[in-house]
Amino acid sequence: MSAKDNSPLTQSRSNRRRVGLGIVLLILAICGWVTWYQLWSPNVSTERLMQQAKRDHAMGREQQAERKAAQVLNINPGLDEAVFLAAECAVSQEKYQHALDYLNQLQTSKSDVLLRAALFTADLQHYQLSRFTDAEQSYRRALDLDSENIQANSNLARLLGLCGRRTDAIPHVLKLIRLGVETDLLMLLARESGVIHDQDALKRANVEVRDDANPLLGLAWHAAENEQTERAIQLLRDAIDRQPDLIAAHVALGRQLLITGRFNELFLWEKQIPPEAEHYSETWLIRAQAAEKEGLKEAAIRCYWEAALRAPESKLPNFRLATLLFETGDTETAEKFAEHVDQLQKLNVTQDRIFSMNDQPSIESVLELARSYESVGRFWEAYAWCLLSVRVNPLHQNAQLYLNELKKQVEGIALQLTANTANVAKSVDLSMYPLPNFHESHKSPDNISLITSSTISVRDDAQANGLNFQYFNGTQGSPSRRMFEFTGGGIGVLDFDMDGFADIYFTQGRPWPLNTQVNHFSDRLFRNRGATRFDDVTSGGGIRESGFGQGVAVGDFNTDGFPDLYVANIGANYLWMNNGDGTFSDVTLVAEVGGNQWTTSCVLADLNSDGLADIYAVNYLTAEDVFERVCKHPDGTPRACLPFHFEGETDRVWLNDGNGHFTDATKEFLSVKPNGKGLGVAVWDSDGTGKLSLLVANDTGPNFFFVNESNSNSKISLQERGTLAGLALNEDGKAEGCMGISLGDLNDDGELDVHITNFLSESNTIYTNSTTGFYEDRTRMLGLHAPTLNVLGFGTQFLDMDLDGRLELFVSNGHVDDLRQYGRPYQMRPHLYQGNGQRFLKVDATTLGPYFQQQRLGRSVARIDWNRDGREDLIVGHLDGGSALLTNTSVSTGHFLSLRFFGVESNRDAIGTTIQVRINGNTITRQLTAGDGYQASNERRIVVGVGRASLIDELIVRWTSGKVQKFENVPVSQEMWLLEGGNLISMTLDADSDS
Repeated sequence: MSAKDNSPLTQSRSNRRRVGLGIVLLILAICGWVTWYQLWSPNVSTERLMQQAKRDHAMGREQQAERKAAQVLNINPGLDEAVFLAAECAVSQEKYQHALDYLNQLQTSKSDVLLRAALFTADLQHYQLSRFTDAEQSYRRALDLDSENIQANSNLARLLGLCGRRTDAIPHVLKLIRLGVETDLLMLLARESGVIHDQDALKRANVEVRDDANPLLGLAWHAAENEQTERAIQLLRDAIDRQPDLIAAHVALGRQLLITGRFNELFLWEKQIPPEAEHYSETWLIRAQAAEKEGLKEAAIRCYWEAALRAPESKLPNFRLATLLFETGDTETAEKFAEHVDQLQKLNVTQDRIFSMNDQPSIESVLELARSYESVGRFWEAYAWCLLSVRVNPLHQNAQLYLNELKKQVEGIALQLTANTANVAKSVDLSMYPLPNFHESHKSPDNISLITSSTISVRDDAQANGLNFQYFNGTQGSPSRRMFEFTGGGIGVLDFDMDGFADIYFTQGRPWPLNTQVNHFSDRLFRNRGATRFDDVTSGGGIRESGFGQGVAVGDFNTDGFPDLYVANIGANYLWMNNGDGTFSDVTLVAEVGGNQWTTSCVLADLNSDGLADIYAVNYLTAEDVFERVCKHPDGTPRACLPFHFEGETDRVWLNDGNGHFTDATKEFLSVKPNGKGLGVAVWDSDGTGKLSLLVANDTGPNFFFVNESNSNSKISLQERGTLAGLALNEDGKAEGCMGISLGDLNDDGELDVHITNFLSESNTIYTNSTTGFYEDRTRMLGLHAPTLNVLGFGTQFLDMDLDGRLELFVSNGHVDDLRQYGRPYQMRPHLYQGNGQRFLKVDATTLGPYFQQQRLGRSVARIDWNRDGREDLIVGHLDGGSALLTNTSVSTGHFLSLRFFGVESNRDAIGTTIQVRINGNTITRQLTAGDGYQASNERRIVVGVGRASLIDELIVRWTSGKVQKFENVPVSQEMWLLEGGNLISMTLDADSDS
């Protein structure tokens, strides 16, 4: 029988088996737990995964690395190391939004980690995702954590510069300088309108982030730069809609409203602009210029002062303060600002010269630039440039010594472009002047009735009438791009035989170099044969002028009643005395007026009020290689050099001794050294005193305006008043590439206004005589800014071609270098503008005749009424063809009065004589001037159109001697001659006369 074994022995064995099994299970459990801990513990697994992720990242396996880093974050979401690794791997795969998502997982309060994350985020938003506003905020978060961070300051400055926010970028660039960082952002500081050019980046950002205002602001800057003002305004309005607190957009909008003359909108803008805009100098500049245009001069002074306080490095507010304060009689303060403007201009010249170098600038050039910055109180930039020179050459002793000096200069000063000690505005208190009170009642120029049609026409009669002349600029075939090739030849109009018909003198070039023995070229003199033809009488006239001809001046220097000639050359000039028998004699050596400079223009006029014609010679450039140097484009191809590559040659003044001799009085007679790189000149009575003033149009430098301020108790001299009178710079405070000058009363206020032609991409400039002797740039308001931007102007004249009493404006155009392969025009059409006293409108070329439809390299222009029909004509010189004789063939013209003057107590040529023609309560003012045009001398007559009037109620003639003559009921359509103090003599030709 079987039975269950319950013996103690059996039970003992069973117990031992259970215990052993338990022990085994316990051991297995312990081993499993250890294994699980090793494999699946968060700490152990993240560490191993991180090691694997790093290894994958190092080997370029970004996808695997990112996946493992992401696994780590799933286990430990707050692990900083995994966040950055995952973000970096995502960036490597161009998964930029994923990278941002990883960065947003950070859960830390550590400032160094937050800083790193903010910088990482900002750069992603800036450079990869084009989220500019988000990037700006991220950079500013980084700066909150570390205000000295180089990466944040540098990249934020670049972002702001890209979006046209230079003012906002400046402090960050200066902080980099203080930290000793070498940066190309110095170029952003150098220009008042500096930006970082990357229009593609702006367009991309605008497409990808539709609600971001910053790209719109940058695009608006480019639109404004390209004169697309309506587009700029719309972009700025859109930017403000997207981000109302973007102050830079508000300020930029005000500038565009001002430029376009939308004053009602501008005055509304002025009321609504955010208070933070008060800190911007540009806000005050806009107010100042608007106040000036509204005639609120005291308010303009206050606003210009506020602008200068905030940006003393800006030329415009300092320039206008000098002019307006001088006008108010505060000469001492005005001269302080004028001196500062002069220093700022010198800095601009130095910058232009050094920045335009194709080769690496020398240490000496960089140090020169640093000293220029120091001279105007821009110590931080001086320090930066000097530091750069030391790093280039640590052994340069002068650089190191200068750096040590500058370190002391910048120690403890504020991070602003100009130190307070150099801010002229801070040295004076102009707070007593009122703030402007604008009213929304301004009439927009768009509402002004403009001329829409014209009866003006011309015909080129040069060849048909024997006026065959072609200027030779010293080179055959394609331009060699030497500087002397572009200036052109002069045109002088004179009645050398006193038969009543205007004759013509052309200056001529010659083969280069000047010592070339074989020269078949000479200046030419053409005699007007009774308005039927012109004959070349050069040989018979005894003229053997074979210098390299430039401008020419006409004037009776010996007061014998016959006009003489002064010819400007490269090298010695010539004075030709009219012998009165149809011949001329060279009296240069006896007169001692030859000189040996590059004279471009000249004038014969009574500059010291002694009744005798003096000589002013406008000189251009000087350097040992000025006539041989050819510069290069960045790609190495040749190009003409620019004016700032050379020093300016000093102008010369010779005063007439009255005995056939002249005295060089340049140093004694002029208040400043006139080395302004001059091209054009004009002389007139600018203030009604009878004393002649002289304006020199300088190329890339401030214009000279010399005024005779002498009285009976002082030595006679000419004081330079260009800045103080408002003629030195344009309305933006810039010196332009000035060429020709024309003079005329555009708005019937009895004062002559000034028109100056300028370089390509610089509009021509009209300065209106706002108060006697003081001028304001009104180019935009008169409608001449946009149509003159894409041409390069030279000769220019005001004349009344349709005889309606309003002056037209003629301009000849043409480039100085053939840059067509770079997209720039070379030959250009001439322009004619008609005005109504408030606006000018370019006349359609198709209505004017074939000449206006041709593209030429236009240069000198002179006025002439060669056929004595009372309709003034023009002579135009070209570099690429024969000179033109533009006969005025306009139909349906008004009546006229043509006047020639002969001074007795006044200077013989009667320069400065002013007439007023009064008809039916209206007054037309004209003046006999000298030099205006470009390298030209106009016919010495005044032709005034009187429209439909059949009689002039009163003719008033004011001579420079002070004598005033009045004539009543003067018949029209007459040519009359007037001897000072005598009676009007009719010289009108019989319609059937042959001569």
